[in-house]
Amino acid sequence: MAEAKTDTNRESRAADFDYVIVGAGASGLLLCAELLSRPELRNKRIAVVDDGSFASQNRAWGYWSQQHGPVDDLAEREWTVLDVFADDENRRLDLTPYRYRYVRGAAIDDWVRAESHAGHVAWIVDRIEAVRATSDGVIATGRAGEYRASLMFDSRPPHDGPESRVKMCFVGWEIETPAPEFTPDIATFMDFRLCADERVQFGYVLPLSQTRALIELASFSHVPWDRQEAEGALRQYLSHVQGVSDWKVLRSECGELPLILDPDGGETDPIIPIGRRGGLLRASTGYGFDRMRSHAIQIADALTAGSTAVRDLRFKQSKRHAYLDRVLLDVVTNEPNAIESAFAALFARNPPDRILRFLDGDSSRIEEAKIVASMPKAPFLRAARRVR
Repeated sequence: MAEAKTDTNRESRAADFDYVIVGAGASGLLLCAELLSRPELRNKRIAVVDDGSFASQNRAWGYWSQQHGPVDDLAEREWTVLDVFADDENRRLDLTPYRYRYVRGAAIDDWVRAESHAGHVAWIVDRIEAVRATSDGVIATGRAGEYRASLMFDSRPPHDGPESRVKMCFVGWEIETPAPEFTPDIATFMDFRLCADERVQFGYVLPLSQTRALIELASFSHVPWDRQEAEGALRQYLSHVQGVSDWKVLRSECGELPLILDPDGGETDPIIPIGRRGGLLRASTGYGFDRMRSHAIQIADALTAGSTAVRDLRFKQSKRHAYLDRVLLDVVTNEPNAIESAFAALFARNPPDRILRFLDGDSSRIEEAKIVASMPKAPFLRAARRVR
């Protein structure tokens, strides 16, 4: 089989491919790995096109799951115990049978590239600026050339629209301290102790050792978050809430993600949105890594079975869960001060496994009824009337 390589000349880029994956973030890499894992698809010609603007060394993901697959072996740390701080209470959660994992982008990138040596994969550095469907597939146009394929999987950032007026903003530092400050076996999942105006804000802490941790502030709001302001809040969270007075920043991250309820793409296009563009980032939580993995499996299953039907390849978002996301985002926008109490009630009155299934979009109607019954009624009833 042909060895995977990075294409650098325009002539090679004129070749046809079976599949073009636009973007080498989590969704693109997970999809490429899943396609390569199927013997029936190993001879398919795959192009992974990425503009290289976001180095894998600067990416990392936290996620929870029950399953254990190859990507889980790449996790740097995993936890079965999480703390939640809300409404002046600390609630400690035993996640069993789930695990919360932390994996670095560089580890996934290296793994997928190593796996790709057994297939026909071209790693192309280019910025895709336009895509269009044709009678027999799709053409992606980049700054350096055109790429023709039967199917394209598109993870480019989605266009902001009315559904994405609420954004998840985040700022984080991986820090090292001169003295032990952290308990490695216990992560902080949500910490509302640092108050903020006009936004839902919480911290989380992933301890990598007694002296090293990822400390992050996440915010859901329609109000933009200036980086200098965000880092000032993170500094305050570290010193005033976590009680850490001396640290060295090893790595920093900052970003803004629009929360998409309606993914891009038509029902007949051979252009399949994946990742954030495909609605895989759960609008009510900002999490999406394990959903991206599930979508990659869904796509590979369909292609292995010989189906290229869009209905089999697009992410299947439950209308019920999408509606619940709309309600929550409406509360975030119109009554942000109600969110902390809502999450406090959620974690106080439901077992962790039910909560995680709900946050994943895997809960049953009965479980959802129990969760809704456990939460403050008034703000959510008002939101439900607004989003009808």
